Amino acid sequence: MMDGIRAGTQLHVCLGLDKETTGTLLLARTEEALDYVQNLHKNHQVERKYWVVAVGVPVPSEGVIDIPVIEREVTGAQPHFK
Repeated sequence: MMDGIRAGTQLHVCLGLDKETTGTLLLARTEEALDYVQNLHKNHQVERKYWVVAVGVPVPSEGVIDIPVIEREVTGAQPHFK
């Protein structure tokens, strides 16, 4: 990403972040790549996988956590990236 910024290349955000997700972003260097990824997403051909790093062994070792990473009030539209 930094190479693209340093080279003056405009980076395009391909996919927005899920509400429950932080720290991930998919960028495209070209309009062609942007269109390709957006078409995949539109046709439900994108599979998102999330990996978690934990300290220790969680109990139980399997399950579903169905809560946001952080919850706060937001006034107006705010991007999920900087």
